[in-house]
Amino acid sequence: MPAFLDDRRIDTDRPTLAGVLAAGAEMAEADGRIIVEVRLDGKDVDGSTLQSPPDDDLGESEVRLVSADPHEVAGQALADAGTQLDTTRARQAEVASLIQQGKVAEGMSRLGECLADWQTAQHVVSSVGRLVGVHGPAPTIDALAALLTDLRNALSGQDWATVADLLAYDLDEQATAWIAMLDDLRRTVRDAG
Repeated sequence: MPAFLDDRRIDTDRPTLAGVLAAGAEMAEADGRIIVEVRLDGKDVDGSTLQSPPDDDLGESEVRLVSADPHEVAGQALADAGTQLDTTRARQAEVASLIQQGKVAEGMSRLGECLADWQTAQHVVSSVGRLVGVHGPAPTIDALAALLTDLRNALSGQDWATVADLLAYDLDEQATAWIAMLDDLRRTVRDAG
């Protein structure tokens, strides 16, 4: 079973995906890198398989692991999240406008995208903290959590005026703060790398 980390051969006593991943991760870590891609016979291995890799003999299958600098990965994730939140600001304004016009159902159908963007941004910040030890400021993170709780409560109570105000004003300001925070974190990650 041929197995490689980037272009270096991986030697392992366990010719299984689990064995290759363990040996490859150890090699990558020794180089200060992380595995970012796993290919089995030229095809990407999905995330669910990677969560619990099989320990079956791979026979002659080829495994290729690709590594990257964790600071570069974190920096790119932060940049992408900032760009996405800029789009989220426009979406939030659109949803607020629809609600204010009485088009609640149409607004609600688009609100999910905004909430998914916020969830992604939160996930990126926590992942970067785990990956490279650079954490976002707690007050900014806590302020978003409080606003999202307020939004959830307003949605539960069908208080559409409050929902529209939170989206148009409070979460717009929060997006601006988060975009700045993500940019600051990206610079910190870059400088630490």
